[in-house]
Order: sequence, then structure tokens, then C-alpha cells
Amino acid sequence: MKKIIFILVILIAGNKLVHSQTFDGNLGAKSLAWATEQKDFNSVPRAGVSPMSLKLWDNYGGAGAPSNYGSLLEIYGKSSHLISQLYFDNTWNGSRILYRTSFYGQTTWESWRYLLDSKSDVESVGNLKIAGTGNSYILNGNFGVGTSNPKNKLDVNGTIHSREVKVDVNGWSDFVFKKEYKLPTLEEVENHIAEKGHLENIPSEEEVLKNGINLGEMNAKLLQKIEELTLYVIEMKKDIIILKTK
Repeated sequence: MKKIIFILVILIAGNKLVHSQTFDGNLGAKSLAWATEQKDFNSVPRAGVSPMSLKLWDNYGGAGAPSNYGSLLEIYGKSSHLISQLYFDNTWNGSRILYRTSFYGQTTWESWRYLLDSKSDVESVGNLKIAGTGNSYILNGNFGVGTSNPKNKLDVNGTIHSREVKVDVNGWSDFVFKKEYKLPTLEEVENHIAEKGHLENIPSEEEVLKNGINLGEMNAKLLQKIEELTLYVIEMKKDIIILKTK
């Protein structure tokens, strides 16, 4: 087939960089080729660069490189005096994108920041900020705060500060006020305390220290005891009135 010569001319600060690539009819994987070059990652940021420059390295695995295989995009802008590098790492273990910067004239780079790791975790040394008008959600797995091994949908190893907490429950304790409810006598309550060391239907200290408490369930149990106490007080008041009339 007829050979077509594709010529790319880039003008940078008055300097001409010409690159040509020959291909036949269809654009192939190497329709535009960049020279392969090794660079020392431990070297200081470039100095004396043009007002605006862009460099691309393939198989970028020089000294201090994040891996032995990857591509690097380096951009320098004169207005910002910022040199930025994007490293695209691609290995059999997965792919990731790293980022680092330095200002013109500095002798060191910032540490590499992970923008994306397709293998496992997405990490950032800075703050995590989620903005937008839509909802944010986690479809699978558990979420941990202060712990790397959450056992529940949300595990927090620390203090939670909130204006309000709403808990869904499966039932409430107003059954105590129904006529068919059998209110334990105070003697029965006393005997249970003497034998078990805690109120009936209330977990012991040992159980709480081992398993914690279910907030909704515990509030219902505590309300049950409060309602039982209320019935005891009403009954005692009636007894006192009877005694006063005698």
C-alpha cells in the first residue's frame, strides 16, 4: 500500500522539534513514537528549561523510579514555575498513577502521591474531600474510622460527635402497661439481684464488656425497667393512702 509520511512539528519557544513516522494507511499503535530515554528519579528538578515544555518517557525505570515499568509525563509552565510529573505504572500486579511536583530552582521533589491504584487501595496523604450535589455511597464491604479491620458496616475506633442519632428498633416497652403484663413482685426482683447480680433482662457487666450493647435494644430494656418502677410507685402510693385512712 501507498506509504504515508506523517510529520509532526512542535514549536516550543522558537525551537523546532520535528518527528516523523512512516505507516501504511491505518494508524497503528506506533503512529506517533517518542524516543525511549532513561532518567534518574533521584536527580534534582530540571533548571534552565524553556518557557513551556513537555516531555514524555516510555518504560521509565531509571534510578529511584517507583517501578521498572511505566511511562512518565513531565510538564513545566513558566507562569506557575511549577514542574509536574505524572507517572503511569503498569505491571502484572496492577496499574497505578502517581504524581509529584517541584518549583523551578528547587533542589528537591515533593514525595510521590498516589492518585489511583487499581490493584487495591486508593491512598492520599492529604485530606479526603468529596464535593458535589449528588449522594456518596459505598456499595460493598465495611467502612472503618481509626481501624483498618472493620467488622461492621461502620466501625469507629474513637468518639462520635453528633447533634442527633436516630436508631430504628423492632419494638418498644409499652407492653408493661398492658393488663396482661405480669409485673414481677419486689421480692422476685430482690431474689434475682441476689442470685445474678443484675436486673432481669439486663446484660451483666461481663457481657457488656465483652460484646458491647445494642443502643436501640438497651434503651428499650431501660425504659421497661422505668415503666415497671412507675407501676411500683403507683401501687405504693395506693398502699400509703389506705394506711393514712386507717
